[in-house]
This record gives sequence, structure tokens and C-alpha cells, in this order.
Amino acid sequence: MSGLRTLTVVGAEHLTPHMRRITLKGDIGALLSPDDMHCRLFVPVPGGGTAARKYTIRRFDAAAGLIDVDVALHGDGGPGAA
Repeated sequence: MSGLRTLTVVGAEHLTPHMRRITLKGDIGALLSPDDMHCRLFVPVPGGGTAARKYTIRRFDAAAGLIDVDVALHGDGGPGAA
């Protein structure tokens, strides 16, 4: 899959008690465009492996290699919220 990139969490802030904004950094380059503001993240899970989650990108800065995604905190401790 040529679209896979490794991103690192560089920031997180609570927007509401049930919503967190995560800032990710990596080599996103021309991978994203303003016309396609969705991404699929493969989030590590306890015990090994990953869980795929699809998010709407709230902001991206290709030059800085940054994207922001908002994660709903459902209270179930799911992979995205963790």
C-alpha cells in the first residue's frame, strides 16, 4: 500500500468532555488534498496488532507535516480514544 505513512502523536487537547483533538506529525507530503479530508489510522492495541479507524481531518499543514483529527471519547476505552 503506497499510501501508508508512520505518524507520531505530537499533541492532544480536550475540546469537550467527550471530544479530543489529536495532532499527528509525519511525512504526509502530497498524500492529502483539500478534496479528500479523510484518513484511516491504524492504532496500536494492547497485546499487539492494530485497529483501523477512519477520521475526518480537521486541519492539515503539508509543509509542516501536521494533521489534526477529532476523536470521540465514548467511555468504552476503545483503541481510538485510548
